[in-house]
Amino acid sequence: ATHLSADAGSGYSFDCNSMFNFVSVEIQLTWAGFANWIAVVGHVCTYIQMLKERNLPQWIFDELKQIAQNSFDFMDEEEEEDLAERLSVEMLPLRSRERNELLQAEFLYWDFDPQGISEILNSFMTFRKAKIILLSPFFSRGGADGSEE
Repeated sequence: ATHLSADAGSGYSFDCNSMFNFVSVEIQLTWAGFANWIAVVGHVCTYIQMLKERNLPQWIFDELKQIAQNSFDFMDEEEEEDLAERLSVEMLPLRSRERNELLQAEFLYWDFDPQGISEILNSFMTFRKAKIILLSPFFSRGGADGSEE
């Protein structure tokens, strides 16, 4: 693999809203990795199983919380329209936000909840609920260089 990232979505969009949230793991593979993509998926599933069996260490949460705080402290100003839209979403009753949390609520981490993490991992992070998308230039009509054969 040449790149690996995981994301649980943030904000309020198609990928993340009050009804559901997409969790994605994106892996960019070398050609050898692409040839063994099934094994790569197996390793991801094994890692998720390991997370289910062990408690997630609090230090990981603490580091992510500090990164989020630094990003918030030094973020660029938003356009007025974007700020108004974001704040109107944050003020919705289903968000249950305190007034003094409205500006930073979308960006910061609050409390470490190992039981909540465990419930999410065990209830939703299952192979049966996964959608695997495999992309490659070789799937295009003409091959990797775009030429037709």
